[in-house]
Amino acid sequence: MMDARVHLPLDTLPLVSLSDDLWTEEGFVHPNRVMDVNVLLYVRKGEFEIYEEGECYRVPEGSVFFLKQGLHHWGRKHCPRGTRWFFVHFSLPQGEDLGEEARSAEDFAYTEGSDPAVNAAPKKYICLPKLVKLPPKGMLVSRFESLLAMYRSNDPQERAYMNAFLYRLLLDIHYEAEETRPVASHALRIRQLKHLLEALAQSPFSARVIEERMGLSYKHLSACFKEETGMTLQAYHTQVRMEQAARLLRLGDLSVREVSERLGFTEPFYFTTVFKKQMGCSPSEYRKGAVRI
Repeated sequence: MMDARVHLPLDTLPLVSLSDDLWTEEGFVHPNRVMDVNVLLYVRKGEFEIYEEGECYRVPEGSVFFLKQGLHHWGRKHCPRGTRWFFVHFSLPQGEDLGEEARSAEDFAYTEGSDPAVNAAPKKYICLPKLVKLPPKGMLVSRFESLLAMYRSNDPQERAYMNAFLYRLLLDIHYEAEETRPVASHALRIRQLKHLLEALAQSPFSARVIEERMGLSYKHLSACFKEETGMTLQAYHTQVRMEQAARLLRLGDLSVREVSERLGFTEPFYFTTVFKKQMGCSPSEYRKGAVRI
């Protein structure tokens, strides 16, 4: 039987060709087609019933589902009214040259050495889960909207960054799957915290939100993070926000006020104070190139 899972190489970025956030008021039957790209489908509300190569999949609310390029998929009945979904079409290398499936943490690192042949082989890939239910209010959910914002941007740097952003999102979905989820170690918890704070970069810092998303007490998470990184959770969150602010300022499309609003600051003056403290100059000075970073 053909493997219907999407194979994600560890040395190649996915290339996004289309992304959108859709909803239907009257219901919707999934198209009958064979795609030349892979499809990531995230059901925000409602549910889908989708057939792929004769296998029927029920995709409930809060689930991610992958359709593999080259396989025949279709629907037979309407999804409920009000169903809302997010999707990404993306391309990856296909065929038997993918190499070996990565099954341990060590597989994610290539052997060092001067011989290019040693570094190039063996290639590694992971199998993305066919269907996985994401935790409600989980840290991955808000990142779909971030990805869509990058896709809709006219800036080429944002579009290039989008592919790396999707790659990281796919890796985290892989870890979220029950069959591949590792034991929650200290190092994994720190990585999850960093990803969450990065996903929340456009919002003010909130200890309550961190507790809700991580399912652990803020006091415990804060102590673990400080021990591992030497930074408080709030300091890391601020650093990430200011790095995003610097990137937006370099693009030059937004005013300082608009950058401030994009990152969830209600007062541009406070944003300027935080930026200057973090970066060593004001946003205006940074944009003018008075300080090179």
